[in-house]
Amino acid sequence: MTNIRDIVQASSFVPTARQIRARNKWAEVNPDMECATAEAAMALGAPQAIIRWWSTPGFSEWWNASSWAREEAEAALLQGMARISDILRDQESPPQLLIAAAKEAREVWTKLNSGVEQKFADEAIGQMDRKELEEFIRKKTSVISGT
Repeated sequence: MTNIRDIVQASSFVPTARQIRARNKWAEVNPDMECATAEAAMALGAPQAIIRWWSTPGFSEWWNASSWAREEAEAALLQGMARISDILRDQESPPQLLIAAAKEAREVWTKLNSGVEQKFADEAIGQMDRKELEEFIRKKTSVISGT
């Protein structure tokens, strides 16, 4: 039986600073980011620790995801926006901090609403037919179950 905690962990993998440094270094010499196994990554110059990391649910998908840098930037933006909101809602924030937060919020809003269409990482799921969706789920759950 598949443990729901494993499913959540695989879908919300958060790399360590060491893993990020290793991936960034590896990506510099392997810009195509093509790799399906830990052994293939090691053959292309990934560190020995990748063998241990690979068994962590969600790690291999993260390592192979070419869109990770963009997704990480989006996550940082969301964290920054949450912090700006906290400052603006805090009645005790100093006036200078409130003004700076308001300016930053305006700048973020302007950039987000500049007519650029947003794409979401899971957008393709909505376009999948039943067979494609079942294959997608099979691949994701095989990572968790280790098969």
